[in-house]
Amino acid sequence: MTLDAFLEKRLLLKESRITLGLDRIQTFVEKVPLKKKCPIIAIGGTNGKGSCLTTLVNIYTEAGYNVCSFISPHIESVNERFKMNHDDISSEELLSYFKQVEQMSQDLDLSYFEFLCAVAWLMFCDKTPDVMIFEIGMGGRLDAVNALPISLSVITSIDLDHEAYLGNTRDVIAKEKFAIARQNTPLVIGDPNLTSLMLNHLETLNAKVYRFNQSFSAFNDGGNIIYQGEHQIQFKDNHVNVHALSCALKVIEILNQSLPVTANMIPNILSQLVIPGRFEYLIHEPPLIVDVAHNTAAMTSLMKRWPYARDETVMIVAFKQGKRITSSIKALGKYAKRVYFLDLEDDAFIDQDVFIANISREVHYEIIKPSQLRQVIGLNAPKLAFGCFKIVELVKKLMREGIDVN
Repeated sequence: MTLDAFLEKRLLLKESRITLGLDRIQTFVEKVPLKKKCPIIAIGGTNGKGSCLTTLVNIYTEAGYNVCSFISPHIESVNERFKMNHDDISSEELLSYFKQVEQMSQDLDLSYFEFLCAVAWLMFCDKTPDVMIFEIGMGGRLDAVNALPISLSVITSIDLDHEAYLGNTRDVIAKEKFAIARQNTPLVIGDPNLTSLMLNHLETLNAKVYRFNQSFSAFNDGGNIIYQGEHQIQFKDNHVNVHALSCALKVIEILNQSLPVTANMIPNILSQLVIPGRFEYLIHEPPLIVDVAHNTAAMTSLMKRWPYARDETVMIVAFKQGKRITSSIKALGKYAKRVYFLDLEDDAFIDQDVFIANISREVHYEIIKPSQLRQVIGLNAPKLAFGCFKIVELVKKLMREGIDVN
């Protein structure tokens, strides 16, 4: 049985089946003890989680450490979620662990994400790395990763997303995310805009809190990013979320006794850093950039970074249901003269009527099917494809097959 066949048969590939609660995954984790003690880092936050994780993986791997990492969601294949250093775990090895976890969890009825988290935990314990890094799937308090013996927590940002599960204010969502903190262990927070309610709640956690603009900071200075923590680190702007980057650098400082990293090697690593699906150039001339930005905060940040003139810009968009994206659709006209809405004909995504009702009348827009996407990404103009993970997956797939720019 192939990896995809296993997932389709056993799990029905339904990430939409969200079953909140930690009892099931905690029961599994208790069956699998650590074989080698190492730091276990959990990274939460509305946006910037993947960027923070990838930054840590790159720095620690280049420093000579063995790093196991688990991300969510993937862009093209489930293998992306499980890495040893820079490499995805092979389908053969992954399938073996899937079967082991299935046998070990027959009485637990693990959800899709819980199952994948259990696979990561079992596999990583077997591999005995120097550090494990886990990305929170959603929220924090009831996320499967929160069942692990976390030794350092990161929250990159706090904004509105997944409101049906997490709440509809930043204060309520912050409490969900802060729950990944542990008493007397480090908690790194990259969001500079904490409310008084958030600060009051932080005090009740008894964690060792490191806050952006207090314990560390970072800013763009004429095309260079300057990080200030225990040390100052300067590197070329790499279009990666500055708050996520600075959180990663603070983690490096906190863990420097157990995982020493030479500071002067970091600028070169960061200057060359590429985060899959995050302001990622697939073609440089004419530019084709993809980004998984899929909520209001992420899309607002993305638009601020867009460097090309409105009159020459082409944008290709698709959005999942359940997101507050009407204001983002209305704002597209400030940044692009031509916008292509990709109609995926899937109930999980908004339909063309919502897009048409909100797009500015100053914008030339077209509704396209996936079969027309190849022609659009071949246009001779700066292009940005964003709005959901699915559109990034489709564009990357077409790029692997090859396109002609016209």
